[in-house]
Amino acid sequence: MKVNSEKKLKEIVWRTANEFARQNLKILLIVLHEDFGFGRERLHKVIECLKAKVKYYDEYDQDGVLEHALDRDIKGLMLDEELTDFLVGSIGSRCENRKIKKDKSVTFAEAEDIRAKMRAFEEVQASCYDLEAKKHG
Repeated sequence: MKVNSEKKLKEIVWRTANEFARQNLKILLIVLHEDFGFGRERLHKVIECLKAKVKYYDEYDQDGVLEHALDRDIKGLMLDEELTDFLVGSIGSRCENRKIKKDKSVTFAEAEDIRAKMRAFEEVQASCYDLEAKKHG
């Protein structure tokens, strides 16, 4: 039963992340239309270009270096700080129970370290579930 609740939690997190991504894409398209005059055709081109970039970055994701590639390319645009501020602000403003504050942000290295510790914890937890199941099964 605990394994099912863990799976359910991962599904909820995944759905929430996808919801934020869809909402942010919709907001981007609205801004391009209302503030920059993009019509239906140009918005369609934007979406096609986004799909192509996602495909391009999928290779980096498969190699496990997606964050490094994104950081490299966004720094080339000199937008890294503005993008970080925007993402922290938009996620925090739309998710009352998970307010994220800039002063509590972490570096990429710290995030990777935390992610590794979380994975290790999940592995230990899974092992405990397996031992518990063997005892009762």
